Amino acid sequence: MRHRVRLLACAGCIVAFMTASSGHAGQPSFFQGSVYEYVPTYTTWDRARAEAETMSFMGFPGRLATITSAAENAFIASLVPVGGNTMLGGSDAQTEGTWLWETGPEAGTIFWKDGAPFGSAYVNWRPGEPNNVQPFEDYLVMSNGQWNDSAANSFLHSGYVVEYRLTASGFDFGMTNGQAGAIRNISPSDRLVRLDITLPGNSFFDSAATLPGREFASWSVIAASPGASWALPDSAATDGMPSATLDLDLEPTEALHFQVDIDRLSDADGDGFAPGTVLTAHFTDGYVHYSISGVVEAADMSILGTTFAYSVRSVAAVPEPAASWLWSAGLLALAAMRRRGRTG
Repeated sequence: MRHRVRLLACAGCIVAFMTASSGHAGQPSFFQGSVYEYVPTYTTWDRARAEAETMSFMGFPGRLATITSAAENAFIASLVPVGGNTMLGGSDAQTEGTWLWETGPEAGTIFWKDGAPFGSAYVNWRPGEPNNVQPFEDYLVMSNGQWNDSAANSFLHSGYVVEYRLTASGFDFGMTNGQAGAIRNISPSDRLVRLDITLPGNSFFDSAATLPGREFASWSVIAASPGASWALPDSAATDGMPSATLDLDLEPTEALHFQVDIDRLSDADGDGFAPGTVLTAHFTDGYVHYSISGVVEAADMSILGTTFAYSVRSVAAVPEPAASWLWSAGLLALAAMRRRGRTG
């Protein structure tokens, strides 16, 4: 049976869910492979750039946002207040009249030159802009969805937008001894649809215990991102077993915190071990299916406001269209495979 929830993490907790319709100033929001965050503050462009580069989201570094499409421009415009001047990562400080992106993977890419869009680059200048009407109007700002040139040290700026680009498909998993934990999708665009869990050594799922005080023994959900869907394993079927599978539907940045009793064969009343647990997460973009694996080790990780003492971040570059060598970043080397086929 599928479940859907609408739970909000408490203030100050690490929030692991974003939706493309969020749009509240200061709240990170997901759109097409990146997470965006509006920071309301009166500051200079140079300081905004420096501050953005000290920020991170789920371990992904921040930088002043760049805009390469009308859809992205409209989305960012929905995050910022009406009016004001919101700073972005563009500038013509290097050569007057030649506007280029200064931040992110687009750094050095020209989007406006000699009074016209450069090549097929997207621009959305306000009529008559950029005009350099005041000296050193060398930095890009957005106002009511349109672009303007502004001086670096103008304190008329009302804030800036930070972009965190999710650079490779993968997942975060946090766990404690004796209980399962939490899974988070950190893919830029693909859905996480299944999670296979294999416990180490003599550990097993004690998912049918009904003794007083053991109510958490059966599979249950503690918290979830808005919009997340799941089907938990059958508690009777997994009782005494070393492995289990969760059917999921997690969009990028969505997470699920679940719980179940884990014991050891050598000591039925003792906690099972988290380190050494093998995870295999299965992803799809609707046409292509692939899996990424990782092994839990001792390392703190926070998901949906809970910090777990054991975790793994598994990421892999999975280029189209088919199988390829993968790179890994995290606690262990990862493997992934991709195959063609429509979802059933």
